[in-house]
Amino acid sequence: MTGEFATAGMLYAKSQNSGCAGQWKCHWCGAPCLDLYVHDDAPEIPGAKRNPNRARHPANPYVCQGCWLWRRQRISIHYHNEDRHVLDRQTPKWHSWFITPRLARAVHPADHALLFSLIQTPPTCFALLFLSKPRTNENATNPIIVNHLHLAAVNEHERIEAGTALTYTLDNVPHAYTVYEFEEALKHGPEGKEPGVRVLFELLGLKATEEKRGRGRPPALLEAEQALGKVVREEAASQIELKNKSKATSRTGK
Repeated sequence: MTGEFATAGMLYAKSQNSGCAGQWKCHWCGAPCLDLYVHDDAPEIPGAKRNPNRARHPANPYVCQGCWLWRRQRISIHYHNEDRHVLDRQTPKWHSWFITPRLARAVHPADHALLFSLIQTPPTCFALLFLSKPRTNENATNPIIVNHLHLAAVNEHERIEAGTALTYTLDNVPHAYTVYEFEEALKHGPEGKEPGVRVLFELLGLKATEEKRGRGRPPALLEAEQALGKVVREEAASQIELKNKSKATSRTGK
């Protein structure tokens, strides 16, 4: 871990050519911030159920540059697939996102090939935030569940190996996978794999590339055992036949 981006808010700010700095800690994600922007979160009520948005530092009044940018209203949303139309009058909270230090782009749920590529060959620093039902056009209703940037984790590694644990969120719930397990699931199916791998398969509508083997012994081994059993049965029948002939010859000789 390189540790440059401690929170997803810091990563998103970087993707927008900005940064997080100051003597305060962000109300939402805990990143350094100035006293420029005050949060709009509902106040905590002693003795009542905690706010479901789960601010990291609920007592702090200010938010960082990244979280402020994330909560903007009526901006243009660009998709990672550049062939898709830009959506106007949007807020980032309504969409699924793939974020790197260089850029942040929304991800359309129909772009399975693009998502597959991002998951199988991810960059060394990224955050992936899925919504099961994001807003996909300007006329659609707002999603019931919105994406909370401060609940996402940043994957930040010097290099990503087959067994490196990588995190993402779906509807603000954290999941993890490894490239190795993902590729194994592509070959043999997701059953028995980590929950994060199975969630990705369901989300992307993926299927194993090889036909899943049923229960029991492999066909090749089963055929070999059946062939061996046939030989044993034939040999046993031959021995019985020889014994019977021998007995018949003995009785005739007498």
